Amino acid sequence: MVHAELAENWGLKALARHLKAHTITEMRHAERHMERILFLEGFPEVSRIGEIRIGKNVEEILFKDYEGEVQAVKGYNETMNLAQRLGDNGTREMIAEILKDEEAHVDWLETQRELLSRMGLPAYLQYLAGEFSE
Repeated sequence: MVHAELAENWGLKALARHLKAHTITEMRHAERHMERILFLEGFPEVSRIGEIRIGKNVEEILFKDYEGEVQAVKGYNETMNLAQRLGDNGTREMIAEILKDEEAHVDWLETQRELLSRMGLPAYLQYLAGEFSE
């Protein structure tokens, strides 16, 4: 959410809109995790979330978000494999659905990084200030 607000503050409307939508998706993922943990009679441990990576400019935002998404994909793959070994098909299926979203996020970020590289920062910032489609 911090990156979305930064982008909004910088006048990068299209980027802010995309990042806000992404934040909502991530919140839905967290909700699904909590529901599953409670269903399995566990207790959600939210105090160990980890470092929050905040970029100070567009390039850093794309880099830090990309790093986080790649880590998430790796973690979801490991979790899915563990659920499979444990015979927990409900968790495996839930993680598989979330993994698709995370892979789409990685793809979007790779595209943005490629656009930045090809267009250069000034043209890319102008692009982000506009109304590109998701």
